[in-house]
Amino acid sequence: MVYGKVPPQAKELEEAVLGAVMLEKSAFDTVSEILRPECFYVDAHQRIFRAMQALTTKSSPIDLLTVVEELKLKEELEMVGGAYFVTRLTNTVVSTANIEAHARIILQKFLQRELIRISGETIVDAIATYERTLISGWSRYDRFVYRGELGALTAQEQNGMALFNSEELNCTGCHNGFDLSDHSLQNIGQYLEYADPGRERITVDPADNGKFKVPTLRNIALTAPYMHDGAMSSLSQVIDHFASGGLAHPNRSAEMSSFAITAEEKADLIAFLNSLTDEQSIDQVR
Repeated sequence: MVYGKVPPQAKELEEAVLGAVMLEKSAFDTVSEILRPECFYVDAHQRIFRAMQALTTKSSPIDLLTVVEELKLKEELEMVGGAYFVTRLTNTVVSTANIEAHARIILQKFLQRELIRISGETIVDAIATYERTLISGWSRYDRFVYRGELGALTAQEQNGMALFNSEELNCTGCHNGFDLSDHSLQNIGQYLEYADPGRERITVDPADNGKFKVPTLRNIALTAPYMHDGAMSSLSQVIDHFASGGLAHPNRSAEMSSFAITAEEKADLIAFLNSLTDEQSIDQVR
């Protein structure tokens, strides 16, 4: 399927061509100059055409019986629908006169599918290339830390940054580096039983249950709701969760531990997190 639509194909003509090849001795020479196995849209048709190619390589005749036997030899007869399916191909042939024209239509449909596939890949590559240019680094935090602009952060925000970097809160245990994330997978004790198993879904390892990738904190004030399931609507709720140390899930990260924080300190920390918001567009492509 391509964008929810059936790709260009001509299954009836594919059947007609394959059936005609089994009825007309010279037909394969004509068709093989135009088509390759991958030109057929239906997988079974590709397998049958490959069986015909194999028979030609062995200088064997191509007919209903030899094709069936070749598919048996390749252990592919049942994959194509059995001897009945192959027989039905010959029964649907009205005439072999237009086999070349039919083959060219099949080729045209294949080329159309390839054009759609290549266009889709080009679009995906273009979007990926563009997204790689979207680098956050235009916040007041960046001006303070990386450009040495001491006035870029208010006193409250600097207090919040000190809390963020403190051993007691241990925010930097996971949120560190330029991205403010170590990109690790952690279980933060949000639940005792997770509806979404997280990393375990991929590894099928119970030790990965409830583990999710540590997100960047850049532009965090703009990305509510928070957590993998959007369960927390504010940064205040997020801080409360981490201050609690999380629930005692068996996979809870060793980085999780409870801490005390006053209302004023929480306000300072939130102010600092707001300073991580880019002040200009991260789209710098001109």
